[in-house]
Amino acid sequence: MKNKDKVQQENRKALPKFLLILVCSFVAGMLIAGIMIATWETGTDYTLQDVLYEALGMASPWLTWAVTVVCMPIALHYYFRGKRRWQDWDGETDDVLDRAEHELSIGLVVNSVCMVLTMLFYGLATMLLYSWVGYIVAQVGLVVSLVLVVIYQQKTVDLCKRMNPEKRGSVYDVNFQKKWVESCDEAERTIIYRSSYRAYRNMSITLPVLWCVAVVAGLWFDGVGPLAVVLVSIAWLVQTLSYGLESLRLEAPKKQTK
Repeated sequence: MKNKDKVQQENRKALPKFLLILVCSFVAGMLIAGIMIATWETGTDYTLQDVLYEALGMASPWLTWAVTVVCMPIALHYYFRGKRRWQDWDGETDDVLDRAEHELSIGLVVNSVCMVLTMLFYGLATMLLYSWVGYIVAQVGLVVSLVLVVIYQQKTVDLCKRMNPEKRGSVYDVNFQKKWVESCDEAERTIIYRSSYRAYRNMSITLPVLWCVAVVAGLWFDGVGPLAVVLVSIAWLVQTLSYGLESLRLEAPKKQTK
């Protein structure tokens, strides 16, 4: 009975917040629907969609370069800070080495953000294709960005391997992630697993939101279509099955040997 009361108490504590989220979602949905209806009823030839697409079409090619110009110096700053800390390390104080590795990790995060944003703006530039000049600018910007991103990753991983000789793996190896994790100690693996779970939790919120956005965008913008909903749903399904099937595999009772 005590456990039952505890469960009910937790439910009562969480219910108001859950209901508040539902109400806010309903109100937001009504507002979006009202804006959509008002937009349709104006009957203007130049819609919000046209303005948005034109602006993105003009800006996206140059943003592929802007992302690289902004992100790479920041990433290099942390790379050289981490490298200097390691070079000045006396070989005894572990805290110095930990801070050096932390600096390198920050640089890798910035580097990854650079890659994702570059791909985003390149995709927009390709789909909207405001001009052929812009398309060429985006193509060259993508190539330059990806080359710099890969070289940065390779240099950082190589430096980490020099700092920790037990580390294994090359960024050019298709099994790099597996080999790298296998060469990590228990503390490092715990960080990886906890970070992965945080990413899973965040995506469990992000994907449903993106699904709603894709549905609304499909109704509001003519060029979106159902493909956006399909792609978001596929990503959502892959995440759900990946987590669920792996959990079932790990939870399955081991076969008893006679």
